[in-house]
Amino acid sequence: MYVLKNAAKNLLRNKSRNILIGIIMIVMMIAIAVSVIIRTATDQIITNYKANFGAEVYINQDPEKIQAILNDGQNDAVPAMDIKTEQSFANSDYLKETKYTASIPTKLENMQTVGEGNENTLDADVQTESEGSTAGSDFNATLLGYSSNSELKEFKEGTRKIIKGEMPKKDTDVLISENLADLNQLKVGDDITLDTVMEGVSTKLTLHICGIYYDGTKDENYPYMPTELRRNNEILTSADTVLSYAEKIATASGIDEDFIDYEATYILKNPDYISAFEKEARAKGLPNVYSVSTDKTTYDSIVKPVESVAGIATIFLVLVLIIGSLILVFLSTLAVRERKYEIGVLRAMGMKKKTVARGMIYESLILVAFCLLIGLGTGNAAAEAISKSLVQSQIKETQTENSDLEQNGTVFVDVGTDSGKETETVENPLLHAKVSLTAKATAEIAGFALVLALVSSASGLICILRYEPMKILSERS
Repeated sequence: MYVLKNAAKNLLRNKSRNILIGIIMIVMMIAIAVSVIIRTATDQIITNYKANFGAEVYINQDPEKIQAILNDGQNDAVPAMDIKTEQSFANSDYLKETKYTASIPTKLENMQTVGEGNENTLDADVQTESEGSTAGSDFNATLLGYSSNSELKEFKEGTRKIIKGEMPKKDTDVLISENLADLNQLKVGDDITLDTVMEGVSTKLTLHICGIYYDGTKDENYPYMPTELRRNNEILTSADTVLSYAEKIATASGIDEDFIDYEATYILKNPDYISAFEKEARAKGLPNVYSVSTDKTTYDSIVKPVESVAGIATIFLVLVLIIGSLILVFLSTLAVRERKYEIGVLRAMGMKKKTVARGMIYESLILVAFCLLIGLGTGNAAAEAISKSLVQSQIKETQTENSDLEQNGTVFVDVGTDSGKETETVENPLLHAKVSLTAKATAEIAGFALVLALVSSASGLICILRYEPMKILSERS
């Protein structure tokens, strides 16, 4: 306790020198706090973004390759991709997840559907692209399945909403529209039967109504639309239910599964995996007429600026530690010259080296602790504003790079199934993220502060350990 009290008194005795060292340490603590807080926040944002979003893969036919085949007169040589091949792509270690939908035309047994009887005879020959070899079949509804309930985006957007019951929980559960339910006096808990006829062979499936939805779209204003294409005649269920039923139909009727409308969305863990994923997909049977791309521009617009800010913060932290440590060593060396006689007297009085060294370390720790408190508070207040300023500058730089790529002919294009869709503008999460002091950041900053405390007392410790008290006193004389 005596050593600690004496260390505190020594700080007060040498005010001018310690104030100078304190000012330098406060500046360093603020700089370290800002750097560590920003780096911790950016690391967390990047981790969360990669975990939650990934990068979407687009697989689409390459118009140039198809045109080249057609120009050669090989109209029947354009290879198609079957569902089994598409499904095999999902078994890849490069993917974070796979989302998919599947739909088939079908017929509701002993039920009336919305708009039935209003079809124009001119539309009788119109077959949907997904029907394939089903000419002559009688359809009045569509069985539409999703890989998960979270993919039912229209229910999130409000275009559709459940008015009775709940979302499907089992493969046999389905949602039907309010209009279809009213037309056939159906309620939640009832069963419906599908009777799909392909090549003259009937395949039936019984499903359980778990919910009834309201559809707010206006496509029912088209009176001559085929009944199976009307939204109110869509029966919503799981994609696995659709695929299982379609397989039974294909097996029973002896046809291919071309009548299934299957769409898959592949999400990469990292856009840099696109080449490896494409190579794997080619090996699994992806035809050469299909191109593979990813929304790397969107991914980079989010991740790259944040990674750049993290890099800047790290470089700044290293520079502060190096330059600050050199300054502290210089100042502590000057301080030791002034205190050399004091150290010699204490040693001559019989105080052990270890005790004197502990006293000097205590002085540094007390000073650093005081500077740390000020640095943490000021750094925490400044970190958010500084981080936003850095992110905005990095976003502008990234946008400039993308613009230069486009001018040079390198363009990242979203070539999904909906080629006309608008590209969404994604704001960088760090612009709205709360950049604040966390337990991890506090521990790191405290660790750096401890290192600085040891560095600032290093010269004194060397003096104590190297010289005997009589030598120190003789030099003073």
